[in-house]
Amino acid sequence: MLAFRRIASLSRAAVALLACGLAALLPLALPMGAHAASGDLIWYYSDDSPTGAVDGIDAAARGPSGSMYAAFHWGTDWTVGGDLGMIRFRPKADPPGPVMWQRAYDDPDYHMGDDPSCIAVDAAGNVIAGGQTQTTPEAIDWVVVKWLADGTQAWVSTFAGKAHEDDWLDDVACDKAGNVYACGQIDVGSGNYDWLVTKYRASDGKLLWKYVYSGPKGSARADWAHALVVDASGDLYVTGSSERPNSNKDLIVMRLSHKGKASWIRRVDGATHATDYGSDIALYEGSVYVVGQSWSAGGTNRVLLARYGSSGDRAWLRTWRSSLGNAARVRGFALDGAGNAVVAGVVAGGAPDPMAFLVSWTSGGRLRWSDTYWRKATGEQAAYNALAVDDKGRIWAAGSVGDTDASTKDGLLARYQPSGKRRWMRTFDGGDHMDAWFSALVLWGGASLFTGGTTGTMDGGADLLAAKYVR
Repeated sequence: MLAFRRIASLSRAAVALLACGLAALLPLALPMGAHAASGDLIWYYSDDSPTGAVDGIDAAARGPSGSMYAAFHWGTDWTVGGDLGMIRFRPKADPPGPVMWQRAYDDPDYHMGDDPSCIAVDAAGNVIAGGQTQTTPEAIDWVVVKWLADGTQAWVSTFAGKAHEDDWLDDVACDKAGNVYACGQIDVGSGNYDWLVTKYRASDGKLLWKYVYSGPKGSARADWAHALVVDASGDLYVTGSSERPNSNKDLIVMRLSHKGKASWIRRVDGATHATDYGSDIALYEGSVYVVGQSWSAGGTNRVLLARYGSSGDRAWLRTWRSSLGNAARVRGFALDGAGNAVVAGVVAGGAPDPMAFLVSWTSGGRLRWSDTYWRKATGEQAAYNALAVDDKGRIWAAGSVGDTDASTKDGLLARYQPSGKRRWMRTFDGGDHMDAWFSALVLWGGASLFTGGTTGTMDGGADLLAAKYVR
């Protein structure tokens, strides 16, 4: 079932009612002289796959001419029977509606388990989705799909490790020429996994090279590349984790040339010598920021943030742990125009479990502030799953709130000042008042926000959800 509701002309009170599922009772006109305000919902769109099962947006990125791309899961359930989908939204939602085109990739041989994990847009406005495809009953392979800006599928490239076991793609990026880079993990047999980075030709998706990293000798080779970024010269910076001989893991950050040769590799072994790993990476004025987690031997963990120079020299490393829980899980990372870093995620192991958090450092590594959020009055849990920061340092975080014995989960959108003070929070409750959450958040144009995620249905399924808000 497809649903589109345009709300830019509604008052703030009407928007609140709509989020509670009472749209049919509302007038579609704003009182004379009223204007949309920061935090107002402009429109939302939901769609249900033909199987009527589980659908949801996983990632989004700005498209050409003010449009927006979103990659989504489309299918039977979260693990099997799904298609990898892509949707392009118009800058404005006026008739005929917000969707310019919508496509899905289904593996032609097995028709199972096609699922996106990441998205990238090249300089020409074409969009690339990376993820997994189930090619046999036993194996999951990498898949990279490129669509042109008009929705035409340009090419599909899959990658299967020699062990013909499960291989996982975590991130994609493009260089100025439109060539596509991907990173993740491949199963090499006997319970061993290697770190893998690949490069695909822009025109046809041909594999140009692959870079494999196996970790130190004597380790179990549980290595995984989680995120990458490409600089203006076409060189790559990649972060992830690599197992040591004692079965714990180090955070890894490396620089690769555009030809797939390693310039340098750095390993981070935290203070307790337990498991450390990098989950995201960003560039700023010749420096490389890496964010991840650092675990202690007792099972608690901290957010870890490090800054490196382009030659691999480390400027500083910082960690943070909330006093309200024993495990902080990173789900969003961004830099502002001054190089200040903001990290978003969830704090687990407290009460409630989880709680949403934001933490920020200056470009010099000084802790600026931190904030933890949940509904204190009711004890309802919260999570931030995505983050956006503008050049002025204003911050938006998206995720969910609710989900106790007495309530369902609602989509959550929050705005923070550069100082860390919360300016406002908004929630989204789907029409069936079932669980809803946001997984993607992107600044859209100069005045709007795009959020993408999932909204539950009464029949036990879930529909993909997209919404546009005033910044």
